[in-house]
Amino acid sequence: VCQYSLVPSLSRRPSTVPEGPQDGSKPRDYLLLAIVSCFCPMWPINIVALTFSVMSRNSLQQGNLDGARRLGRNAMILSVLAIVGGIAIITAAIVLNWGGECECVHPPRLLGRAAVASFVQPTHGSYKSSLQ
Repeated sequence: VCQYSLVPSLSRRPSTVPEGPQDGSKPRDYLLLAIVSCFCPMWPINIVALTFSVMSRNSLQQGNLDGARRLGRNAMILSVLAIVGGIAIITAAIVLNWGGECECVHPPRLLGRAAVASFVQPTHGSYKSSLQ
C-alpha cells in the first residue's frame, strides 16, 4: 500500500511541503470577503467561495490546519474572482445600456409647433398667441 496519495490536494493528510506561515498563527478563512462577494452578480462562483470559507473554518475547528489553509486560499481566490467578474458584468451592463447615443427624441422636435402648444401649458396665453 502506497503511503502517499496520487492526488495530494484531495487527501486529508498534511502535505510534505508546508504552505503559509508556520509560526502557529491560525489560517484565514476569508469569510468576510466571501460574504461581500455574494453581493456581486457571479452567483455560482461566490456561493462556492462562501462554502469553501465555511469549510475552512470547520477544518480549523477540527484541528486540520493544512486543510484550513488550502480551503481558505481557495475561498479567497474564488471571492476575488467573483468580485472582479461582478464589477466587469456591472460595467458591461452600464456601457451597453447607457453608453450609446440617447435615442430619446423631445416631443416638440418630433411633432412640430402644434405639439409645443399641447405639451406646454401657457400661463398667460402669450406663448399660444406667438405660435399663431
